[in-house]
Amino acid sequence: GHWFCRQCITSYWDQSDPSGDLACPQCGERSRTRPGLQTPSQTHPVDGGLQEVLDEHKISLRRRCEFVTEGTAAEGSGTPLNRIYTELYITQGWSEGVNTQHEVWQLETTSKMETLSDTPIKCQDIFKPLPGTCSPPPPPHPLPEYACDLTLDPNTASRKLRLSEDNRKVMKDVFRLQSYPDHPDRFDQPQVLCREGLTGRCYWEVQWRGEVSIAVTFRGITRSGDDSGLGNNKQSWSLRCSDDDNRYTVSHNRKSTSISVRPSGSNRVAVYLDCSAGTVSFYRVSSDRLRLLHTFSSTFTEPLLPAFALWSPDPSSVDIWVSVW
Repeated sequence: GHWFCRQCITSYWDQSDPSGDLACPQCGERSRTRPGLQTPSQTHPVDGGLQEVLDEHKISLRRRCEFVTEGTAAEGSGTPLNRIYTELYITQGWSEGVNTQHEVWQLETTSKMETLSDTPIKCQDIFKPLPGTCSPPPPPHPLPEYACDLTLDPNTASRKLRLSEDNRKVMKDVFRLQSYPDHPDRFDQPQVLCREGLTGRCYWEVQWRGEVSIAVTFRGITRSGDDSGLGNNKQSWSLRCSDDDNRYTVSHNRKSTSISVRPSGSNRVAVYLDCSAGTVSFYRVSSDRLRLLHTFSSTFTEPLLPAFALWSPDPSSVDIWVSVW
């Protein structure tokens, strides 16, 4: 027998041929009498034809499920799901490749940082002076073309100081004052100026002992009071040298700075003045080698005079002297 919907087969037979013959909708077999109808059990095997219909229906549904409609328009474009899956697979692979490259980069960076952390770096390898900037380079030694022939001016010497006969050496006399005549240029402080006013480029050296100041100053520096001290005003630039403290100190306008370089082993100082550049540099001289101590930068509006001061109050400092070469 064949299986049909009870309502459908009954309706079909009611509308069949008026002759009274009843035909099977599937095979066309005719019968004069209405066949008996049976209700199939749940375990009854499905007819082969119906099974084929079901299989075809499943295939149709599967094909429909392989497409998805994109867009909101009435006529959407179908994109196969397997194509989307393929694109997602490719994208995932590319992303994994990027992540792998990033991990490699991190490993390389970590390795480089570990290598750098084990590499000693010297400050002098990093900070190198640029030509024409910062402190001027040491002048070649000696400098005959810039060398100055200097003499001390007795009219500026304090009565606490004693000059040599050629006015090229000064010493501090701690036992008695000198009988210098009164003069408006004479210092109350134990200081003395040179006669020569300097312009352009000039170079000279000084040998010292004890505690002294080596300086340059304008001629109009005050001659008395604390403000007249070399480095205590705007008109003078000073390097103070001390055997007792074994140190150098630079001063200008009452601002002082200690220098890290020590005088040990050398009691000679070189001075290099470049008026046009507005610089005056002090150097430690050792075995004909110059080592820069400090450079002042300013604007020099008039000639500068070399100046010296002898500070030690100890009576044993009778050997303190400054020689201008």
